Amino acid sequence: GTQPFADLFGSQVDRTIAVEWPGGSSKAGVGIWGDAQALPLRTGAADTVLCVEVLEYLPDPRRALQEFARILRRGGRLILTAPQIRGASNEPNDFWRFGHPGLRLLATEAGLDEIVITPCGGICAAYGQRLSGWLYHYLIGIGFPCWLARIVCGLLLATSWLVDQLGIGKEETLHW
Repeated sequence: GTQPFADLFGSQVDRTIAVEWPGGSSKAGVGIWGDAQALPLRTGAADTVLCVEVLEYLPDPRRALQEFARILRRGGRLILTAPQIRGASNEPNDFWRFGHPGLRLLATEAGLDEIVITPCGGICAAYGQRLSGWLYHYLIGIGFPCWLARIVCGLLLATSWLVDQLGIGKEETLHW
């Protein structure tokens, strides 16, 4: 709805269409209110589908991948991120976490080919993010000023990212 990645891809596309769940919060920029598991777009309508941290909230991620494959033109690209290690969010609609083999299976079953799955962050970044999320809410809960909690958590995240650069625990990724 808010198209947070539009600036990253703006120079590479002619047009974007933001899809948002029907009945979701009102957001400027929504082009289509629809369900990723049954997209209201014609077959072959898209050159690229960008799906960022959405699959985990869908009851049937298999169907969503099939829909992405259906609306992509021949030779089109799916750019997708999905979590492996992350705390629960958007309860009660947080259904899944994905490993590399599971994502490959979903993509292959949907008829996608030339599949490249890359980890984003290793074990230190993954657990640094988890710890930072918990710590932020804890600090706010005991009365820390929001700006100070952000600084503390930012330092924790930066440190975990730097340690992550050592390459330890790449199989324990934050997301794919």
